[in-house]
Amino acid sequence: MLELFKKQGVYLCRSVSEAKKLEWNRLIEEQCQSGLSIEKWCRQQNLISHTFHYWKDKLFPK
Repeated sequence: MLELFKKQGVYLCRSVSEAKKLEWNRLIEEQCQSGLSIEKWCRQQNLISHTFHYWKDKLFPK
């Protein structure tokens, strides 16, 4: 499955999995900058903390 996005007036194709990685990377950065615990931040964002931990571990392995 592909996703189209526009960058500087040019449409590019990106796989859905790559788009998900970028989105979760953004969310993880947002949570880190918030100063809140993952659980509290996820509640405020209506996200499941288990899913957040899954993506954090996948994108930033220890």
